[in-house]
Amino acid sequence: MRQLRLALSSLMRRPSRAALAVLTATMTVAGAVSILGLIGGIRDIARRGLERLGENVIFVVAGGDAFGVGAARFTLDHVRALDELYAPAGGAQPIAVERCALVRPDGSMHSVLGVATNARTLYYFNYSVTRGRYFTDGEVRGDEPMCVLEWLLASSVHPDDPARCLGEVLAFRIGGVERRVEVIGLLEEPLTENAGELIGQPEVYHRVFMPFGLMPGGGEVFTSMAVKLPAGVSSDDAPDRITAALEAEGVPPDSFEFIDAKEETEMIRTSVLTLTSLGVAMTATCLLAESVAITSIILMSMTERIKEIGIRRAEGASRRDISVQFLFETLCIGAVGGALGVPVGMLGARILAEYAVDWPVSHNPLILLGAAAASAVVGMFSGLLPARHAASLDPVAALEAA
Repeated sequence: MRQLRLALSSLMRRPSRAALAVLTATMTVAGAVSILGLIGGIRDIARRGLERLGENVIFVVAGGDAFGVGAARFTLDHVRALDELYAPAGGAQPIAVERCALVRPDGSMHSVLGVATNARTLYYFNYSVTRGRYFTDGEVRGDEPMCVLEWLLASSVHPDDPARCLGEVLAFRIGGVERRVEVIGLLEEPLTENAGELIGQPEVYHRVFMPFGLMPGGGEVFTSMAVKLPAGVSSDDAPDRITAALEAEGVPPDSFEFIDAKEETEMIRTSVLTLTSLGVAMTATCLLAESVAITSIILMSMTERIKEIGIRRAEGASRRDISVQFLFETLCIGAVGGALGVPVGMLGARILAEYAVDWPVSHNPLILLGAAAASAVVGMFSGLLPARHAASLDPVAALEAA
């Protein structure tokens, strides 16, 4: 405790140097916390995106040549055939996607993705209806004119209050046919308006879900389908079984292709891992900068403290006592800088998220505590060189030099 009191007393006698060192530590820790908070926000967006994408999903997409010649033309019969294919094993989740347009009251159109689905979508894809409700099996079988909207799509109709869409009848132009459907539910609000762009799927939060029979309108066909395989069914064998089922329905095997959702999830995970690694590297750079700055400041202050060191040595202080005092000084600088840098970094991250990058911030309490602790440890190690140099001074030479 005596060494700690001496260290604090020494810092207080030189407030300008101490303040400069603490400010340096505060800013470096704040930078690290801001970076980690922004990366945490992206990780949360990616996690939600992966949950919504689901697992064990196979997309069946119309192929053909570069001009679309020979591409498959999927119908509701094909969708239902895939549903029956996996029914004995627990059922599949076929989803047919078609580009359509929301017709706003003023006559303008908003391009969206129309998803023809059934009542099991929420279960298989971890979607969450936060307002209203989803379809029932009976409503799907009856092709009831209703829909469920993504939150951001509803906000394009009522920016001030997307929930006002509930109960309204909206018009969608699908395959040249206009469908008027009642909005019965809204999916959960994303963490940020550009969540789709951040995970490389800009249209994923601009979708309308309808019963199978409402899409496509006027006898049009689907250009793609998605099959959610039951638990325990490997996606490696699915293409052969799906191909055989579609061939039985008269669809040529060379007119469509498969996209495994595992590739999408791996790509997202790889991107997040790369970004996380970059954030860790930048955080380490910030802490290294803190170490160099504190070391430099303490070394420069030693020219003013040669007499002080000489007097302490002459009074009987050992080399170890001198070293410990300097280590305590830099430890205090690092600890105070960490304690101040954490809240400053949290505030800075939120300002950046609000006015610069437009994505959410997520701070893990353990990481915040770790950042503060790391600052104190780095501060202590920053004092090793100054402490060694100070302890090596000869007391007589120090007094003469002073």
